[in-house]
Amino acid sequence: MDQLCTVTGYYDGPREGLCTLGGAWHVFRSTWDEAAQDYADYFQLAPVPDDIAALFLEAWAIWQRWEAALYGGSTTIESHPALPADKPRNDELKRITEGFLAATDWQIKRQMKVLEWLQSPFQAKPGPIASVEWVE
Repeated sequence: MDQLCTVTGYYDGPREGLCTLGGAWHVFRSTWDEAAQDYADYFQLAPVPDDIAALFLEAWAIWQRWEAALYGGSTTIESHPALPADKPRNDELKRITEGFLAATDWQIKRQMKVLEWLQSPFQAKPGPIASVEWVE
């Protein structure tokens, strides 16, 4: 059983983030179907080295701190997507992870079947968000 570990894009369901496939780190993203004018029912995946996965997880933790502060009333939407103390590191992580994604070869194609939501992708706590199966 694989897991969704971050959800950095969401529209009617998870659209991009960090996951496992066969127990190994991967990034995933949904694709747009021009003919249907909707998201396709499959995702593209690509392997991620452990050190890069750690950066995606660090960025997710920064997002979680910001979101908790927003809902806790100690920050405003204007500080999105990071608290002021986290902003420099968040900017650095964004540059690194976006560079990785831009150079990624998206060769794996799967459908996502959510087996169990472990928590909401909104106001998520540390840990996996969902157990999933990637179907060929």
